[in-house]
Amino acid sequence: MSFKPIASDSSYSKEARAFGTSWIGADLPGVERSCDSSYGGYRLETLPPSVLGDDDDPAFDYAKHMDTVSANAAAKVQKLIEQAETLGLRLPEHFIKLMSSEVAQNRILAYTANYFDLGKSISILPDGEGYVVRFLNDQQSCFFWYLHLNQNSEHCVLCTFALIGDEADDPVETMDALKQKVVRCSPSFEDFIRRFHIESEFHVLSNYFL
Repeated sequence: MSFKPIASDSSYSKEARAFGTSWIGADLPGVERSCDSSYGGYRLETLPPSVLGDDDDPAFDYAKHMDTVSANAAAKVQKLIEQAETLGLRLPEHFIKLMSSEVAQNRILAYTANYFDLGKSISILPDGEGYVVRFLNDQQSCFFWYLHLNQNSEHCVLCTFALIGDEADDPVETMDALKQKVVRCSPSFEDFIRRFHIESEFHVLSNYFL
């Protein structure tokens, strides 16, 4: 396992840089990170370095199961792949594998009872600011996480406290309205999943077993 520095703003696509930045997560005892509710928003520059590791690294046990394909999940992903191709988009490989495997998803501990739930379609954002598809929900719908894509094969992860795109109550809302509810929280899907996974395990261990 190794570490890399926090991604700079230039690590995000031009379209994604329309949004502000914040990591949405729970408290982590012992690292001077606390919040008064289930989630807090934290400046990206205050986060520990991103975690890197091979798929056979014990810290990322879920990755060993990504080749265990679940038929229903894979069928949903395939529909998105086909839609992405018609839009000139490319879904990241880590996203395709994880979202096609319920076994791998179930190996990722969700410290606030989040659950993986793939959106039915890819939505285009206003003003040509990219495309989004939802992949992770908070149990009580406090937050939703979306994969953000553009036609240059760039992607990142966004977080919002309300459904956006075609799933929004007002699917024709403006970018100015979206900027009030959406932040970018990770420069890639893989980076997001690994940080989310490590933080979940640390949170549970420190709150319930230490």
